[in-house]
Amino acid sequence: MSLSADLRKYLPLLFWLPAGALILINAVNLSLSLVRAETLKKVIPFYFQGLKFAGLEDVFARVESVGYYTDRDLKKDEAQFTQAQYILAPVILDLNYANQDYILFDCTSEAIADRKIKEVGAIALRKNQFGVILARKIP
Repeated sequence: MSLSADLRKYLPLLFWLPAGALILINAVNLSLSLVRAETLKKVIPFYFQGLKFAGLEDVFARVESVGYYTDRDLKKDEAQFTQAQYILAPVILDLNYANQDYILFDCTSEAIADRKIKEVGAIALRKNQFGVILARKIP
């Protein structure tokens, strides 16, 4: 029985030794990840993608919602859409652009935007320096 009593004395050590090693390894990995992230911040500055929609918000004085059309993959550019909503607030961006009088066209090329504007029966009102076109449907 004295052997099992000796083993019981070391049971907490058998738990805390691997747990401590795991904590130490995770702390080192976290530190390395934070150093890498800080290095990337210095190389790649933060870019607020919603600025792409700046300069258009003054048109929407009495408008509650605006249509939004893009030929880009919204899964990849979801941040851009969300940040655009922030810039244009309180106006709501509506992905169902067909039901809106005003539509923002954010296309990969101006030719694609022009084709889509004609297709929906609208006229371009304004284009900002980032190529985003504001159009209004012809009543």
